Amino acid sequence: MKQAVILAGGKGTRLKSILKGKPKPLVEIAKIPLLERQILFLKGYGINKILVLVNYKFKEIIDYCLKNNNWGIDLEFIKDGKQ
Repeated sequence: MKQAVILAGGKGTRLKSILKGKPKPLVEIAKIPLLERQILFLKGYGINKILVLVNYKFKEIIDYCLKNNNWGIDLEFIKDGKQ
């Protein structure tokens, strides 16, 4: 089993003008959220389990991943810290 960890926390205060209320991991780059790009990149290298460390607006992040069936990857979300 190949595993990876993605840090998907933080408020993104310096990116506030482009986030428009979204959590930082869901900021779009060429119409694809950064978190999705990271997951698909890791999947392309044979990673089959990813731990996603979430905090700020964690529910939106989890819901986005579930809506996309976790891209066929075993994702585990770990909420760390306080909002």
